[in-house]
Amino acid sequence: WVNVLGLGECNAKKEGEIAKVTNKLSMYYESRNRFLCSDGDWVMSVKPDFEDWEAEEDGSIRWSETGDCYKYDEALEQWVLATPREQTLGLGGCTEHRNGLVLKSYMDYSYYRCSDIGWQNVSKQDYDTYGHECAPDNEGEVALLGDENYATYYICRSDGWDEALEIEYDTYGLDCASKNVGDVKYGVVTTDKRYYCAANGWVHFDEWSWDVPTET
Repeated sequence: WVNVLGLGECNAKKEGEIAKVTNKLSMYYESRNRFLCSDGDWVMSVKPDFEDWEAEEDGSIRWSETGDCYKYDEALEQWVLATPREQTLGLGGCTEHRNGLVLKSYMDYSYYRCSDIGWQNVSKQDYDTYGHECAPDNEGEVALLGDENYATYYICRSDGWDEALEIEYDTYGLDCASKNVGDVKYGVVTTDKRYYCAANGWVHFDEWSWDVPTET
C-alpha cells in the first residue's frame, strides 16, 4: 500500500521524513494528511501549517489558518512555534541569530533581551547602552543615549556603563589639570550652572564646597 500511495520504503535513511501522497486516486491526495517515517513504518500525520511557507527574515512572525503562531528561525532554516511573548510583544521571534539583541516593546513600553530562554525583561539602561562599546580605552567617556525624547547621559566606568551624575556630564570635555586649577566654567549642558576646577577635579561653584578657596 505504501507503493500505491507513492510513499516508498520507510528506512533508516528516511527516518523522521514527512511525505505526502502522490497518487491522485487516493482520498489523501492534496489533503492535510501526511505520513511520518518512524522506526521503519509510515505513521499517519497532519500537514504542518508552514509546509508551503517561504523563508522570511529571521524572527518574522506569522499566523496560520488554524490559529497557531510561528516564527522563522534562520539558523534552523524553518518555521517553529512562537511563544506567547513572541506573539504579543511586537518584537518578533527570539532566535539563535538574535541572541543578545535588546529591544523596546511598544505594546507595554518595557525593555527585553533575547536570551536562550526567550525574551527577558531588562532595564532602560540595558536598552540605552546596547551596541555602545564601553572598554578600557574609552573609560570616562560620557554619551547621551536612548530614545530621542527619553535619552539619558551615561558614563563609561571600569565595570561598564552607568548613569552619569550631573557634574560628570556637565563638565565632560572641560580641562581640569593642574594648570587649570582655579578656572570657573559654565556647564556644557546646564549652561546656567558654574563649576570650579579644584586640585581633585571639578566641583560645584554655586554650592558649598571646601575645595573652593575662601578668596575665590
